[in-house]
Amino acid sequence: GSPNQVTRGFYGAHGAKSTIYEGGTHVPLVVSGPGVASGRTEGFATTSDLFATIAGLAGVEVNMTDSYDLQPLLKGDAGDRDYIYVEHFSNQPATRVDVFGWAMRVGAYKLLHAEGQAAELYNLVDDPREYVNLLADGISNDEAAVMSEIEQRASELRGN
Repeated sequence: GSPNQVTRGFYGAHGAKSTIYEGGTHVPLVVSGPGVASGRTEGFATTSDLFATIAGLAGVEVNMTDSYDLQPLLKGDAGDRDYIYVEHFSNQPATRVDVFGWAMRVGAYKLLHAEGQAAELYNLVDDPREYVNLLADGISNDEAAVMSEIEQRASELRGN
């Protein structure tokens, strides 16, 4: 994420660096080179994907739980990754309440579990700055189903 000094309040109270909110986790990946399509994509990519991508470019196939080959995205096609997972933890004391915990985005929805706080759910298509916590007024059946799906995916990813 960008330092708080340069975001100029774009992400509101959530800030930028050192948070599991979008301001601390949503950053661009810029790639240029032969065979790379020009333009932008809304496809998901994380740092762990660089391993499978570099291996794939070298002709080596890898099978890892959380590393996807980004070559389809680089060519302008849809990628295989359909989620983003972030986790922030440390033995150091937190500087703010929204620093430690985990968050997972599947499709439009992001479920956030900040340590010691109630769960939060955001629709990032409608609310990319995470201003409206969909759980603030209680949990509807639809929200409960989204939460359950995301929590199950996160649990599987963590090996729980």
